[in-house]
Amino acid sequence: MIDGDQAAQGRASRRIAVVAITRAGAMLGRRLTAALPEADLWTAARFVSEAGEDANTFEEGGLRSLLGDLFPHCDGLVLMYALGAAIRLIAPYLRDKRSDPGVVVVDDAGRFAICAASGHLGGGNVLTRRVANVLGATAVITTASEAHGLPAVDLIGHEYGWVVERPAQFTRLAAAMVNGDPIGLYQDAGERDWHAGLLPPHVVRFASLEALRAATVRAAIVITDRFLAPADERPGVVVYRPRTLAVGVGCSRGATAEEIAQLVDTTLEEAGLSQSSVRTLATAELKRDEAGLLAFAERRGLPVAFFAASVLDVAPGQQTPSAVVRAAVGARGVCEPASLLAARTDRLLVPKRKSGNVTVAVARVPDHARERAPDATAADSEGPVPKHRTGTLYIVGIGPGSPDHLTARARLVLESADVIIGYGLYLDLVRTWLPQAQYRPSPIGDEEGRTREALLLTRTHARVALVGSGDAGIYGLAGLAHEVRGALEWGAAGPPPLEVIPGVTAAVAAAALLGAPLGHDFATVSLSDLLTPWETIARRLEAAARADFVLALYNPTSRRRGHRFAEALTIIRRVRDPATPVGIVTNAYRAGQAVVVTDLASVESSPVSMLTVLIVGNSQTTVRDGRLVTPRGYSQTTGSTEQM
Repeated sequence: MIDGDQAAQGRASRRIAVVAITRAGAMLGRRLTAALPEADLWTAARFVSEAGEDANTFEEGGLRSLLGDLFPHCDGLVLMYALGAAIRLIAPYLRDKRSDPGVVVVDDAGRFAICAASGHLGGGNVLTRRVANVLGATAVITTASEAHGLPAVDLIGHEYGWVVERPAQFTRLAAAMVNGDPIGLYQDAGERDWHAGLLPPHVVRFASLEALRAATVRAAIVITDRFLAPADERPGVVVYRPRTLAVGVGCSRGATAEEIAQLVDTTLEEAGLSQSSVRTLATAELKRDEAGLLAFAERRGLPVAFFAASVLDVAPGQQTPSAVVRAAVGARGVCEPASLLAARTDRLLVPKRKSGNVTVAVARVPDHARERAPDATAADSEGPVPKHRTGTLYIVGIGPGSPDHLTARARLVLESADVIIGYGLYLDLVRTWLPQAQYRPSPIGDEEGRTREALLLTRTHARVALVGSGDAGIYGLAGLAHEVRGALEWGAAGPPPLEVIPGVTAAVAAAALLGAPLGHDFATVSLSDLLTPWETIARRLEAAARADFVLALYNPTSRRRGHRFAEALTIIRRVRDPATPVGIVTNAYRAGQAVVVTDLASVESSPVSMLTVLIVGNSQTTVRDGRLVTPRGYSQTTGSTEQM
């Protein structure tokens, strides 16, 4: 499992390619990839000494072929050579801004980082700023929206997973945005904080589609989960579909995917609701193995939320409770309460509909962002909105990531959070069992940025959860949150409350799988030298080894610093018997879990990665029936020494 700053070091897939063709470029690339854990460096073979031992190489004349291989498989390309040459080389591979990777060009002196392609949807602008920050370069971003501080129309709602209808109208809308032409805005569903701060004055908000239809505007932004009339689909109108609908489904055993699809589609169509706005399906826990429902969900690419009968039975807002259903499943209903619970509301949008073996109900996820101060141009009638309200930030350790290993407090906080923010890998773990939540993913390596964002979100959300695997206070973000909270200006209202929610840390999870290796005093040491000098790590490791502590080693190795693991073993072997038991656990309680029991002399024969925790026994640790056990000494005392 990854715990704390392990997230800043490793990643299952590396999705940025840095390509250098000169000696200076190879040196710049080495600096860059050292700071971007998800990046690989490719360099001409004759500059490998400047690029470092982890660099990939290509032969003279092989650059064009290399780019052809990299282009469709990368999220980002950083090219360390002249802009004109870069454009000519990537031109044959450019297809569409919705699928092309972001491309950044860096000059040979490292003075400028230029976004050359896919600035918005491809993430090129964000990558450009990251590259410039690492190299101390000037970021050159030429997209018009950034140049004028305007919203990028192709990114509206992107972070929330909104679906765009009529993307062909982007061109007219984008032109109107940068030219200052009148733009109408109508929104009746979805997150209200999709734009940061005030909208430009030429974007005018309308209270109804009828009012927008009658207005003289060059283009329009329409954010709704409802169908539009043909008159509303005029040139320049871009329709954004927020993920707002939770569809509750009840069905008899053996109901087919086709039956379920028929009723779901009919229900949505008759209610005038867009299929593109469906956020999740929801049903009873006992339907977890219902083949037809699972097949339907897979075909539509929708998550399914399952609720226990006892929870369904007491859900408020049900309109058609049934004694027959309660006798069969232990709850007054299935589709209605499931949709209400998944949407976290007590108001149904569409009450139960029934057809054959299937029932369906629909609820809308409430807009938790209405607390944001209204725009100066707002013309809607939603009423006054508080200009400032301080919520609470929860720093949540999610343990290995499954609900089985969450504390009850952590689960309660996540289920009630208005927004959950964190590294994308961790959010994916939570999303498998909490699909209806509002998520804000953050890139790896941006721990301070996501912590700052989480704190600032408390100004518009009552409950913000910042998640990390393992325990939030062990190599995690709890300490950073306190530091950033103290550095920000909060005005008269003061800083928001901050609560740390403990979780199962990697050492504890690994120890449980290994037996009982932490039965006595132990020390944890992270071998990551990203934030701590190696000399300090080595000194601490040697002291702990000499003191005969059981050792739990986090972040043991990575592609760039495999030699550090070898150095750590050398330090330990100076004072420990080669026969000392060692436990190696990778992906504890996750897919791909591997548990190995070996000894100090043979550690190198077992695979070790950033997802691994090693536990090195002390002089008293033994192996019993394949399990590591470090005795506490109970058999040698008549008094209890168990810690309460």
